[in-house]
Amino acid sequence: MTSKTIVAGRIANLHSYNGMDDVDEKRKNFEVYYMHEAYKGYLTDVLKVKDDRARKEAESLDDEKLVEYMAVRHPRFAALAKEHGFQPSDVSSQRFGG
Repeated sequence: MTSKTIVAGRIANLHSYNGMDDVDEKRKNFEVYYMHEAYKGYLTDVLKVKDDRARKEAESLDDEKLVEYMAVRHPRFAALAKEHGFQPSDVSSQRFGG
């Protein structure tokens, strides 16, 4: 995935971006990828997780630190998480760096 994917996931009313005209058709995949990347940012920036061995996670999407981090850095995260049913364990079940 590319930076285009992040941008498309982050901006709700984006329909075409830098030659990519199928944004609407792929939006769900872009948004899910964006949420995973945003959550990985929370793991490294706030919880200081560097790799799988040091794995930690928020207990829920109501975790105070997670809510604060996402509100400042990724304002669409909460709405997207609700829309797509995202849970912290969705990322925990995958390789951290991948």
